[in-house]
Amino acid sequence: MKIGTHARQAIQRREANDLTVEQARDLLAKARTVDEAKSIRDKAKAIAVYQRSQGAAIQAQHDAAEIALWAERRMGQILGAMELDRGTAGAGRPRLGGANVEPPKSDAPKLEDLGVTKKDSFRAQRLAAVPERELQQYVNEKRASGKPVTRSGAISLANVRPLREPEPFHILIAVGELKEAVLRVVRKHAEMWPESSRRHIPEVLRDIADEVTPEC
Repeated sequence: MKIGTHARQAIQRREANDLTVEQARDLLAKARTVDEAKSIRDKAKAIAVYQRSQGAAIQAQHDAAEIALWAERRMGQILGAMELDRGTAGAGRPRLGGANVEPPKSDAPKLEDLGVTKKDSFRAQRLAAVPERELQQYVNEKRASGKPVTRSGAISLANVRPLREPEPFHILIAVGELKEAVLRVVRKHAEMWPESSRRHIPEVLRDIADEVTPEC
């Protein structure tokens, strides 16, 4: 039997209302699929929206918002560890000599198969990049100040990361030598190619860069 949107939201609110932050985090620690984490997030978001509309106590609003935050972070962790079908971007385009490369076939799921949009995936993985201690500190500060816990506020923590240490000098030298070697080969052979082929060189180099792995 199908249920309507309002009935489904009512069920989600009731289920989320019975879930404490501690219980939610225990469940999320055991979650192994995107759907498990997403279900908890959706329920918590439903109750958070309902509570705000009803003017519920700020503590209750914080609880629901925090559950949604931890659930979305867990989604990001799971998505980040998954092998996903990234589509056929860059495949099937003309290569040097005019030949096409068939798009790679993949049995991996796409985001749409998981019921997740690209935007949600990006936000969730940004949350996953925030260390647990920093995220908890953010939540505690909002609770203490009585201000709302928001996803955008939490995600902003991922943008405030320390600058990376400079690369060791020997790595910079190796990168420079690699660049010179590639340019030397391309310039030597490109002179013999027609203009219709030479214009695809940047495109091919980008494709090669996508295929290179640290093990190469």
